[in-house]
Amino acid sequence: MNKTNQAWLLILLTPFFFYITHALAFFIHEYSHSFSAWIFGFKDNPWILNFGDTSWGNILFFIKMDENVDFNLFSATHPWIASFIAFAGMGVGNAILFLISLKALLTKRDHGQIYYYFFIWLAVMNLGNFNDYIPGRTFASHGDIGEITTFLNISPWWIMILFGYPICYCFWLFYSKILPHIYKKLAFNSVQQIILLVLTTLTLFALFGAAGYSDYGPESRLIALLSIYTVPIVIVACWPLRKWVRLDF
Repeated sequence: MNKTNQAWLLILLTPFFFYITHALAFFIHEYSHSFSAWIFGFKDNPWILNFGDTSWGNILFFIKMDENVDFNLFSATHPWIASFIAFAGMGVGNAILFLISLKALLTKRDHGQIYYYFFIWLAVMNLGNFNDYIPGRTFASHGDIGEITTFLNISPWWIMILFGYPICYCFWLFYSKILPHIYKKLAFNSVQQIILLVLTTLTLFALFGAAGYSDYGPESRLIALLSIYTVPIVIVACWPLRKWVRLDF
């Protein structure tokens, strides 16, 4: 099978890559919480999560699963440890997976198209987790970031300022460097590049960006709407045929 046909096959198999990389990012996120709690002595068994039920929504999207850590037992007496445990999902688990993805994608060794397609989606899933929390749910009263601001009794603006700029850099790096690089490694034609751009942008800004739309307060709802509205702007700005996108590496 030539590279053009294999590229179309990869695009058709996107739901498979999506599910596998999403599951990997999700469980590393939750186990980062769980193992952090275990390391500090606030959980007996780090392997036990709250796995929820067997509904299709939970099986496909893990919507009823969480780290199974009872912060009420120690957050009042150990607020900094509790904050680190709450932060570990995104700040340790997803950050490490994102760095591994970048390392794999930018390796000087040549690999097959499946390799690059897997790691570009793994990068997307972990980058999406960044957007999910900062700015997505930074101002929420519950959830990982809400727990941190509550435990430390600080303004969510401290979280936004401290981590917002590095996350913005990660998005700039992804769209200006990583995607153009992967277009070439995957040997995608212009149509295939556009499809990949649209799929990854919808995932980052519409799926993950909309996480705070319901039940997280008016600030998170506004940020979710702004993230969704950003989708066409990003697609137009990063259109694969633009000169600044077609950089040489």
